[in-house]
Amino acid sequence: MEKEVLILSGGEVLTCDPANRGGRLDILIRDGRIAGIGTDGPSWTGMYPLARTIDVKGKLIVPGFVNAHFHPESHLLRFLTEGRHYEVWMKDPGILTRVARLCDPQAREDLRTLMLFSSYQHLKQGTTLVGEYPPAVDGEGLEVIAETVRRTDIRGAFALQNWSQVEFARTGARDNRTFFLALGGEEDLTVYNIGTMVRTSRESLFPLCVHLCERRDGAETLRRNFQKSVGPILRDLGVLKPDTVLAHMNHATEQDLDLLEEAGCSLVLCPRSTARKQTGYPLLRHLQYRGIRLAIGSDWGGTDMLAELRFLSQLPMLSPAVPAFSPIELLRMATMNGAHALGLGEQCGSIEVGKRADFVLFNISNVRLPALPPLPHVRDLSSLLVTHLDAADVSDVMINGRFCVNAGQVVTTTEEDLLSGFNRLLEEWYPESTQEATQAGMRPGGRDESARPAKIVPLLPRDYGVIADEENFEEGFTVLGSDQEADRSMPQSASRSEGPERKQEVRDEQKPELPGDVRRVFGEDDDV
Repeated sequence: MEKEVLILSGGEVLTCDPANRGGRLDILIRDGRIAGIGTDGPSWTGMYPLARTIDVKGKLIVPGFVNAHFHPESHLLRFLTEGRHYEVWMKDPGILTRVARLCDPQAREDLRTLMLFSSYQHLKQGTTLVGEYPPAVDGEGLEVIAETVRRTDIRGAFALQNWSQVEFARTGARDNRTFFLALGGEEDLTVYNIGTMVRTSRESLFPLCVHLCERRDGAETLRRNFQKSVGPILRDLGVLKPDTVLAHMNHATEQDLDLLEEAGCSLVLCPRSTARKQTGYPLLRHLQYRGIRLAIGSDWGGTDMLAELRFLSQLPMLSPAVPAFSPIELLRMATMNGAHALGLGEQCGSIEVGKRADFVLFNISNVRLPALPPLPHVRDLSSLLVTHLDAADVSDVMINGRFCVNAGQVVTTTEEDLLSGFNRLLEEWYPESTQEATQAGMRPGGRDESARPAKIVPLLPRDYGVIADEENFEEGFTVLGSDQEADRSMPQSASRSEGPERKQEVRDEQKPELPGDVRRVFGEDDDV
């Protein structure tokens, strides 16, 4: 049986492969994998007369984005966490109660609804591979999560957080999903449990995902308990290996980074999330010139990888200490580097012959976008992507050579059903978010926004007269002239009680009569 053949012709392409190719290229796809890249579209048509050729002129094609670290429950909890310091909301009873409820076996359908919404939101914004850091559900709950993600065509790499999940990954997983053993929680780490995780990783062939040093007090807890910083701890206990993935590490030292570089580990940066959580930025100025593979994750509350790239690209404008990564470096962090970090670099993450045809297509034929040169190169295309495009410009998403998003719409489900299902979930989880609460300024989580009133400067009224009439304007100034002094000596209570008619009379009395042959000055009121 002849394999399905597809030719994408005439588009602008950024391959994100080691050669960093870019420009107007054709792509040949056979049976869901990339079979050719170049300018050979016409010859491919002769070789494969039954091939379907799609004209993608006016489109920019890049590999599917990789969100290397994400907490899906953040979709449900962001109402309670937005604008609050991480240390505060991690102790919020409302958040802890909802996390526990999500892990309850009775909440399986809620879990499925959450994962459907999360995965399709990723997909529509161009992400085709997600490093999932799910809540600590049991093994059956993890199966629900994994099956739901698979149903959406998104690829998932799952961090295992308890032994029930580990047992499911060992015996219950029905396909070649990717799993990691999660190592985190600085206050709970001991030499014994770290050693146990390392041994389990070796026996099960599950790499380690280290979720440490996001907060300064977490790094200090490790130093206090082990009498050394995180790098030497992980090195001495056998954690640092080429397939180990480290997330955050905002408060790692230069020595720690030296050890990560020596071991060949991958580091997932989540700068936009740390800004929201107010937990501190990673040592970006020490990372730019090191040989550490850097990937990017949205971590909490967001799924827009282009927004993550733009945020990281704009940080140097705020602080000269932050290095400026080039647009193509940022794009590789969100594609090829992320795929390698999650153990799938041989299958996806770049546009190379033999890899899966996982692409994002952007519509760049738009008058609001800057014009490209006639023969754009890598720098032109990557700069356009990072600086000017956003998720709304995603026109199509392909996974395994099949369109999952076409003309901006999800193909495999109805978006209205997704939204209505997730909105019903929010109504169940936030029953206090009634119409009355909303009108009173309450967030869905029940936080009263009136506790921090907005500072609004009122506009001047249309009948606003002479500035000197404005109440208290003259305070702090020396006012000359007997008329002004007399006005200033007037009791404030009397002046405040005057209505608009009285103020108009005062203005009329103060305005002198002018002879008819005197030309008026621009700005004076005309008599009616």
